[in-house]
Amino acid sequence: MINTIKFPKKQIIFFLLLVIFDNFISSPFFNYFKIHNWKYIVAFKLVELIFGLFLNNLMFRQKIYFKLSAGKNTKILSMTIILISILSSIPNTKYLFISLIIGLCAAIPEEYLFRGIILGSLLNDNSENINKGNLLYCLITSSALFALYHIGNIQSQNLTMTIMQVFETFGMGCLFGAIYIRKGSILLSFLLHFFIDFTGTIGNGQIVNNSPSQYKYSIVVSLLYMVVLSIIAFNILKINDKSKWEFPIKDSSLNQ
Repeated sequence: MINTIKFPKKQIIFFLLLVIFDNFISSPFFNYFKIHNWKYIVAFKLVELIFGLFLNNLMFRQKIYFKLSAGKNTKILSMTIILISILSSIPNTKYLFISLIIGLCAAIPEEYLFRGIILGSLLNDNSENINKGNLLYCLITSSALFALYHIGNIQSQNLTMTIMQVFETFGMGCLFGAIYIRKGSILLSFLLHFFIDFTGTIGNGQIVNNSPSQYKYSIVVSLLYMVVLSIIAFNILKINDKSKWEFPIKDSSLNQ
């Protein structure tokens, strides 16, 4: 049987509605009422998440998976992330609050919307006799939308920084998506996403845009960062071994 790949029409509409809502409704509303700093971040991301959940209920009814059980390697990675986060905050306690806000407000809505809803719905739309080709298609498409989402940050940073961030967030999207598929739970991608934003903020208290290379003014470095993360993601995914994919795709062939 020829395996076809479905064009992500609904996912693109979902993405565009989210971008329009963020930039032309939510952001102007909070700016009008002069809500700034951490209060703006919390309010903006909370409203974004609520709107995304509304769209999900309207368009996909995509379930988000929160499996609590974890293997040895996952437990070791999780404990390492938590330990490094704690140690990095000890000499910078005055930035702890804002770092927690940035980490949580980036990780929770973005993972829920881009891995949980967009990637999840792509996988289920292409679940009939799923193979490595359409699995990669789903991962790359969701990661590309995640990267394009960050173009909106050009309102608060220069063009070069925004281009670098787009490259980097594509690699991060691949990594987070691969983890979601492999583990069948969004919790580890939540934790890793939080870790990147938290540690990027705790050092100087500045709001960063998920961009490690903001201190390495080079698009080449951003491209290398994207390539490295993508390679790690594909290794995590075990693309040639369906038995390693724990995301509950609607495909009985995965259990055969």
